Amino acid sequence: MPLKTGVLQYAYDYKRVVQCVITTNKEGVCNEKTLSLSRGQAVVTCCSDVIDPAAFATFDDFVKEVRDVYARTWKQAYETDPDDAAAYEPPMGNPAPRFEDACEPAKLNLVRLLAVILAVVIVALRR
Repeated sequence: MPLKTGVLQYAYDYKRVVQCVITTNKEGVCNEKTLSLSRGQAVVTCCSDVIDPAAFATFDDFVKEVRDVYARTWKQAYETDPDDAAAYEPPMGNPAPRFEDACEPAKLNLVRLLAVILAVVIVALRR
């Protein structure tokens, strides 16, 4: 599917620069279909050069350039092996993020247990 042009029209009209940013394996980190999260997943993020709409005579020329850059950035991101990419370095001397297992509150387990008991009671009463 080609890129939609609504935001590009805004960028062109108001002379705002745009940049293509593609990140791979997002579904490996957060999968909405299976409602799952995974830690330790490698992702690759590629950023294009900034594209200035002021450099284009027409909106169509600008959109064509953005689509071409988007396609090249997409290809670069998906052809990059995560093992060959540079590791993320937090900006401004910040420490690298640490991930610890989150403890599940006892209240949440109690709510789950009550929901199961309620479901069993409802099924039993309908018979």
